[in-house]
Amino acid sequence: MPTLSGKPWGVLPPHLGKITEHFTFLESVCRCGCGRLASVEATVKTAHWLEVIRTRFGVRPVVISSWTRCPWHNRRVGGATKSEHMKSRAVDFNVKGLPPQQVQTELREARDVLRIGGLGRYHSWTHVDRGPKRDWEGP
Repeated sequence: MPTLSGKPWGVLPPHLGKITEHFTFLESVCRCGCGRLASVEATVKTAHWLEVIRTRFGVRPVVISSWTRCPWHNRRVGGATKSEHMKSRAVDFNVKGLPPQQVQTELREARDVLRIGGLGRYHSWTHVDRGPKRDWEGP
């Protein structure tokens, strides 16, 4: 289990079911196998924020590939040292049936309304977070 100064990192979710209508705790936990969150409160806030982002794409499902990452998993996948993923405040995702470039264009145009801090544009997915405003492109 990932630790920080010898103590377990983060918290376990209260259950793996729904947080909001379209997002679950199961989708939000770290995928290294530890199954932990930075905090339940941050995860719930991010889920509600994602619901607002999701409305931009109508009824199309948002498919989460990465939400919370423990520090160990974040290092393993090459994440930024202060990644918002380690605070349960960032999500990498796709919108079913839409190319990432179309999703990214829509989010860039509405980022202030949607309160998007970080917007990472990748070839096969999109990153959004609730941190400071910044943009980048990845492979």
